[in-house]
Amino acid sequence: MALKSTNPTTTNAWKLLKAHFETVRQQHMITMFDADTDRVKNMTIQWDDFYLDYSKNRVTSETIDLLLQLADEVHLKDAISKYFSGAIINETEGRAVAHVALRNSTYSEFFIDGENVMPDVLEVKKQMQVFTEDITSGKLKGFTGKPFTDIVNIGIGGSDLG
Repeated sequence: MALKSTNPTTTNAWKLLKAHFETVRQQHMITMFDADTDRVKNMTIQWDDFYLDYSKNRVTSETIDLLLQLADEVHLKDAISKYFSGAIINETEGRAVAHVALRNSTYSEFFIDGENVMPDVLEVKKQMQVFTEDITSGKLKGFTGKPFTDIVNIGIGGSDLG
């Protein structure tokens, strides 16, 4: 159930976006705000505590339409659906990605290959909590026998829990 692999730069939408970029690149923001007095309202997304104001970028309604066309041409909806359904989309490792399960704050079931992986995810999170508490409390010491003072966290790929 691999993802459709479409190079976005080969799509019609990409070509149109490149041409569109040439028309908006020299536009001044003040001109864009003057032309659309509701620009902030029209180019703001608010969802719960999430607030995104992209009005101060060289974006027009045509830009948004072209970006949506690009999303269609690269099959983004299909990719998102597979991502959230536990489908095997990691082509390098031939497995599902577990980012959704790892960030599942409701702890509802999440299935990969027919198995609910949430019990394993919760167990690893508990182990991580104990480990972090042991570090921050000074219970766990470094090689020198001294408590840790600095931590460098290097996340590889999409998840520290991967």
